[in-house]
Amino acid sequence: MSSLEKTPPTSPVVMPSTGTPLRILVAPSNFKESAGAAQVADWIEEGFRTVNADTKTLEIYKFPLHDGEGFTQALVELDDGSLFSSIVRGPTGKELIAPWGLIDNRATGVMDVASAAGLRYIPQCERNPLTTSSFGVGQLLRAVIKSGCKKIIIACGDSGTSDAGVGLLAALGVVFLDASGDKLDATSGARVLSSIHEIVWPSPDSDPIFRLIHEMEIEVVGNLKNYLIGNKGVARVYGPQKGATPKQVELLAKGIENFASILNREPNHVYKPGSGASGGIGVALYLLGARMYGRCESFARYFNLETVLLSKRWHVAITGEGQLDENSDGKATVEFARLAKARGIPVVCLVGARNTGNKRDGGHDCINWVQSIINREMTTQTAMSMVEELVKDASADIMRALQVGINVGSVWKP
Repeated sequence: MSSLEKTPPTSPVVMPSTGTPLRILVAPSNFKESAGAAQVADWIEEGFRTVNADTKTLEIYKFPLHDGEGFTQALVELDDGSLFSSIVRGPTGKELIAPWGLIDNRATGVMDVASAAGLRYIPQCERNPLTTSSFGVGQLLRAVIKSGCKKIIIACGDSGTSDAGVGLLAALGVVFLDASGDKLDATSGARVLSSIHEIVWPSPDSDPIFRLIHEMEIEVVGNLKNYLIGNKGVARVYGPQKGATPKQVELLAKGIENFASILNREPNHVYKPGSGASGGIGVALYLLGARMYGRCESFARYFNLETVLLSKRWHVAITGEGQLDENSDGKATVEFARLAKARGIPVVCLVGARNTGNKRDGGHDCINWVQSIINREMTTQTAMSMVEELVKDASADIMRALQVGINVGSVWKP
């Protein structure tokens, strides 16, 4: 275990000394289908400021964790790069406009999987991961490659597909054949996976794009705890979240297992950490020669997270996401909490839904306290429509609790 991974003993918020402002690091992730990370960070600050508007006694620094959608825009803004857009086929086949960017003097391209295949593009009534496709992600990748960049950074997360990236590969010219040698429609979604018998890769001579892919560096930001197959695989963990019925989950699992067996004839990437990222797009990118980085490593690599954590003595860190559960390991919120806790910073996590029982830490020992934004009985849809108000109210409650703790700490020493 590295020094960064060691969890120090749980401790209360370190009380600021007299004349020192309370320093809070606000680092939420996206609240899926409700609000982006930057929006949530702003709302948390507004909630705090309704209780304490004095900037001399309360210092807030916002570090949104762009876990999937929003990564491209954030990195382009940080680097003062250029933002572009392309028309691609969305997960249900409808065309949409997807952003992508260039940084490092146009030497590096940046794109989000969610911009072309995000769950938010799929109406509730159409959610069936057997029929949604990552073809548009491949189209977006082609557009970025054509820009002439030498390296591409691809952010996984918030996807609405589970086709193991066959749609993406099809957009790049890869052909999938059935047992009879007939070409399959790899743009039709995960239902095609059970019929795949052979993969035909284009030669660099026949498709210039494929030649360029092999000449460039591909870096992927993903959840290294996401696997392609098994009980923790794409079908069983994320299938239901993307609208699959129990029967569809079983069909999806069988299809992905068949595809995995075909991939075992290729260089084996099936069991690599992150192979199941974005519904299996991770394994497709591995096949293209990509290297994947976990969330915290990526935030440190691209957004200087380590520098931020060490820049000041933070008294508490506030993170958050739409849903915290046993599958949150590897996601931005828990990975950030783990890194913050390793630096001795207590962590409070704001959540929309909490499926972790009554454990105060949400089942994650790197989190000191889990605070639900739901303050009364309501449906999920109502909560999503009221997310701004709920986040602000919950943040104000946290600020009041911190003030009580500070007041108690000033008069009582254990």
